[in-house]
Amino acid sequence: FRGVLVWFLTGCSKKYGGSGSPSELHPLTLTSNYWYGGVESKPKLSAPSSFSFSREKKLEPHQGCVVSGSPTAVVSFAKNYCRAYTDLTWVNSKLSKIGWRPHKKDFLINLQLQDPIQEGIFIHEEAFLTLLPTNYSRLPLDDKVCRETLKSFIYSLEHPGLHSIDHIGILTSQQVLVSAEKVAPYGSLKDIIYRKKGPKEAYDQKYPEDSGGIALDLLTTARYGRQILLTLEYLHSMRLYFGHLHTGNILVCPEGQLKLTGLCNAFMSVPIKNAKLMNHVCPNKNSRHASYRANAKRLELTDIVSFGRVLYEMAVGTELPLAQPDVTDYVTIPKSITRILKKIFPSTSKYEPTSTALGRTEEPDILEP
Repeated sequence: FRGVLVWFLTGCSKKYGGSGSPSELHPLTLTSNYWYGGVESKPKLSAPSSFSFSREKKLEPHQGCVVSGSPTAVVSFAKNYCRAYTDLTWVNSKLSKIGWRPHKKDFLINLQLQDPIQEGIFIHEEAFLTLLPTNYSRLPLDDKVCRETLKSFIYSLEHPGLHSIDHIGILTSQQVLVSAEKVAPYGSLKDIIYRKKGPKEAYDQKYPEDSGGIALDLLTTARYGRQILLTLEYLHSMRLYFGHLHTGNILVCPEGQLKLTGLCNAFMSVPIKNAKLMNHVCPNKNSRHASYRANAKRLELTDIVSFGRVLYEMAVGTELPLAQPDVTDYVTIPKSITRILKKIFPSTSKYEPTSTALGRTEEPDILEP
């Protein structure tokens, strides 16, 4: 399977303009072409200029996508989609807007899953059905082999720190990716920090701009930070860069394990949160013509800086308002956390930390299992 993935996503033997050489471009990086412009800007390729899946495609954000239709049409589409699959059962069409993206639609459904203990027995769990526009994707989604390969690869991602995606559908005619993920009853890490109950409440009501949360204790911050680092290290070991790491995309499970969600955002190359702030720390300079190695380093640094922002929010109780912490911010933060943040946001731009390096830090509080 890995051979098929490499063959297809590295150019399909020049069918889509690629050289077909796995040494030139890793397929996992291809699926996460992040960019740092505003929502209305056009995305930039993180791949070398010699590689092009759909270079000439003119992208109009969300135009032609089913989510840009009337609310009634969107609900009707979601209902009909559920009817087409026996494992999806429609529940509610009045779910509050649980995320910050205006063009991402979520609905509450019941998901039928195989019981992990008794074979042939099925259980039903609450899940979110998400409609995500594919307009930003540079992958040739019109090709059935590409769609099936991408879906198989997403299903194959297994790690204790990743929230499983239980259903994926890519409909090119409606320009939408449909996914289903089980509801996390404890909500997100952001819910924990801001003391909010339930993952189904409206995002804007839970987190108004002037709201503040409560900092987590040092041991919890260290334990959560360690779990996030291990998950990033797993993704980076495959040269897969997340790009969408923030406390709203980190789910808290009953056993205390954190799980990253929002992987489909990365595969569809949608704009990242805090793009302008991230641009100051991880500048996107001529990414189209930069070397593969340079782009990979920039993408990895994006994840590390995002981790620093998450660490700051856990330690302080509010989002980092600037591109990086100010000197005065470190006064109220525990020294062990401060030392980690200064490695992520150094005074000089020459040092670029990695998830592996941070995971092997000598700080005992961060290493605490």
